[in-house]
Amino acid sequence: VSPKDIAFVVDTSGSMAGNAMEQARSAMSYCLGRLNRHDRFTIIRFATEAESLFPEAAAASPANLARAREFVAGWQAAGGTNCEEALKQALNAGEGSGRSRLVVLVTDGRPTIGETDENALLRLVARARHAQGNLRLFPVAIGSEINTHLLDKMAEETGTFRTYIAGGEE
Repeated sequence: VSPKDIAFVVDTSGSMAGNAMEQARSAMSYCLGRLNRHDRFTIIRFATEAESLFPEAAAASPANLARAREFVAGWQAAGGTNCEEALKQALNAGEGSGRSRLVVLVTDGRPTIGETDENALLRLVARARHAQGNLRLFPVAIGSEINTHLLDKMAEETGTFRTYIAGGEE
């Protein structure tokens, strides 16, 4: 298995309140438990502003994984959805590392703060993909009010697939 740099980008805005937030925490627990010892990762949670756990991708060491689990456990759903700021941080995390770079975007896909135009967000992803050929973005949408158009286009742009999780699903 090749070592990877992975940025987990998770929406913690008000639209993710309740069951969606629990599903996002559960998804993060699953992902953190499956990192390989040579992988590097960061977690970027976003609502009105984006906040990164590590300034750049960090080793998937036991200490960093413990820090990540504490970070995820403290999330509260509130505020708007600044997808642009979070994407910019994620698309730059691990740039130039020579490793495969993955971005896992967990959201309902409805930006409300910063850039809200879908085409502008898609251009942001496209520029990063063309500048860094080893970048892949995997949208994971939670809830029933999903912006399928935006998330499908993001997956298409980076040659990946998307996953949609309905309320109550694991």
